[in-house]
Amino acid sequence: MRERTSTERNFLSRITPGQWLGLALVVVAVVFVLQNQRTVSVELFWLDARAPLWLTLLVVLVVGWLAGALMGGRRRG
Repeated sequence: MRERTSTERNFLSRITPGQWLGLALVVVAVVFVLQNQRTVSVELFWLDARAPLWLTLLVVLVVGWLAGALMGGRRRG
């Protein structure tokens, strides 16, 4: 087994906890997309759409985020 060089140690020590968390969230998101590719049917009023489950959930997330942003989102005390 080879020893780590000082360059490798310096690179890993410069990664912040927030960057590790971001990397973990990206990995979870990729796994989620890969596991949820089944097509689902969504009905809303007279509309009927078929799309992958991950895309349907992403659209719902974005619509909810936009609704929160338009309604004032975070209010400061």
